[in-house]
Amino acid sequence: MKKALIVILVSVLLIIMAGPIGFCGKPNDPDPRFANCAMNVINSMKAGDYQNAVKDFNAPLRSKATPESLSKEWSKMTNMLGPLKDCVITHGEPETGPDSIYGVYFTCRFKRGISLDGVIKFDADGKITDFQMRNSRRFPACLLMSIAFVLIGAVTVGLCRLLKLNPVRPKIENPKRSAVCALLAVSASMFVLTILTMHSASPKSVTTTGMDPTLRLLLYLAPQLILILVYCLPMALMLRLNRETLRSAGLTASNFWKVTIIGLFLAALTLIASGKGGTHSSYEHNHPVAALVYCSLVGFGEEFLFRGYLQTRLVAWLGHYQGWILTSVAMALGHVPARVFIQGSDFPHALTSSLGLIPVSLLMGFIMLRTGSIIPSGIFHTFLGWVNTR
Repeated sequence: MKKALIVILVSVLLIIMAGPIGFCGKPNDPDPRFANCAMNVINSMKAGDYQNAVKDFNAPLRSKATPESLSKEWSKMTNMLGPLKDCVITHGEPETGPDSIYGVYFTCRFKRGISLDGVIKFDADGKITDFQMRNSRRFPACLLMSIAFVLIGAVTVGLCRLLKLNPVRPKIENPKRSAVCALLAVSASMFVLTILTMHSASPKSVTTTGMDPTLRLLLYLAPQLILILVYCLPMALMLRLNRETLRSAGLTASNFWKVTIIGLFLAALTLIASGKGGTHSSYEHNHPVAALVYCSLVGFGEEFLFRGYLQTRLVAWLGHYQGWILTSVAMALGHVPARVFIQGSDFPHALTSSLGLIPVSLLMGFIMLRTGSIIPSGIFHTFLGWVNTR
């Protein structure tokens, strides 16, 4: 009976989260003006005309991506992958950052059978603000990443023993009722988030050129501030309804310094392992503190909702492994809307790529189980996101 109830509840969660996507989640045809400019960059690089390739770059990006640096990177790429066979623009999507209003997504296929997915982003003046390419064959990378996450989990266990950490387990008076309320709250948050993400996929006319730095920062952080509200309001309502405290959601002062040390140590490992990173948007590159604040809102927001609130209740009701795994899958699937409406993926690809987040989601949940606090997983989540913006 309990297993059947779990299946029903998970099905409800998936329907609420993914229902609108099934009807509306088709990639958008790219804007011809931006698509033509993007193809000009790719064709110019293929022909070796790197001076022409950078002519539409904005000033901050051109300072990083010069004709010489593009020539070096492209030569390195084609030496490994062979000559470029063809390049297909897949879709275009509005962007949410303060520098970029539109992104053109494409796939390049090389002679040796490797495909690279990429995106070229534009500002309101039609200048290119960002140019990225990455391997679209993700299985080996995911495998290596999963091994790395297992090692990080082992480090977490070792640190807990070294610091003699006794995690505080929140006491849930009525685990079944509280878990059902948590599932409903998360489902409501995911539904609202899906609707907001759908509406965000509309072109913006605002330009940040000459904008006051404070307003530009607020524009950059606004989506995540809204995200925090969407996460917290249904959760706060259920906490009040069940007369539960924030302590029951992983926010506790107990073992504060120990769990903070663990979080910072894991963050340091992330920074060391990440290396220098690639070419990313000029705002994040030139404003690392703003990018760190942005990532902390994402990291702690997701950890608070999924790990602190949902996982603790599912664990109390179903058991450690069942609650841990179910929460990890739910959090991974919570990224489907953004992949459809922001990145422009079709639903099957968005679902597949979101399921690829299950290993890191399991790691975050494991850190919460071992420490009893969202602080270390929140810090780790923050820096894991931050290194990917550098």
